[in-house]
Parts: sequence; structure tokens; C-alpha cells
Amino acid sequence: MAPDDELWYESTVIDDKVGYAIVSAYKDLNETKGFIIYGYTAEDTYYACYALRGGGLEWLQYVQDGVTAIVLRIEYDKLHPVTFHVEEELGPFTECTGAYTSFKTSQYYDNYEIGKQMLLDRAAELGICYKLVDIEHCSQVHPDP
Repeated sequence: MAPDDELWYESTVIDDKVGYAIVSAYKDLNETKGFIIYGYTAEDTYYACYALRGGGLEWLQYVQDGVTAIVLRIEYDKLHPVTFHVEEELGPFTECTGAYTSFKTSQYYDNYEIGKQMLLDRAAELGICYKLVDIEHCSQVHPDP
């Protein structure tokens, strides 16, 4: 389980080594659909869009059903390439690992590898293998603080 201080982001400076962004989708009662990307800072928003353009949209095709929001952690150790981590995958009522399991069991790792291979195959088919960014899935189910 993650310590409480890892689950809270508060920053008063703009030159952080870590940033956060949210990628979410919704559909209201009138069938209006939305896809929203926003970061804590403008730089976080830019790099979240960069991650989606670099294969993140393809990754979203293999996310567990019911996921409506993804919390993305962005590490700025170097300006390029930055590192992306999926911190949490949230649904309307709960959070999940994103790979059709509740916890990181052997089934989680099997499902993750199958999804990753499907992504790589699809990227090769579309000719976009060269632009895929590496996105680590660090999400874990935990109680909210």
C-alpha cells in the first residue's frame, strides 16, 4: 500500500521534477460525450497530450472496461524524453488496475503483456512504432486518504 504522502500532490513551484495530468472521458444523460486532458500546469497538459500522441491513445483501447479517468504522473528528470507513469485508473464507483483484475496478481501481468503485444502489433500495422512512448502502469488499488 502506498504511504499517504504519495497520494497527495501539492506544489508551490513551477520547476517541479514531477507533474500530474488527468485523462478522462464522460457521457451524460443527453448522450453528449467528452474526452478531457488537463494537467496541474500547462507543461503537464502539454506532455500528457504528447504521451497520448505517442501511443497513449492506442493504449487506451486496451484499458479495462469502466475506466473513465486516468491519473498520469510525468517525471521531468530530463527534458526529453520525459517518463510517464499511470498512477491510478478510476471508474465511476471505484479504482482498478486497468488490466481486468482487482489486484496485481499473475493474471494482471498476463493481461498486461497480452495488451502490450496487441498494442505493438497494431502500432506496427499502422506504421507508428517509431513514435510510441514508454508508459509504465504503476496503478494499484488502495484506500483513498
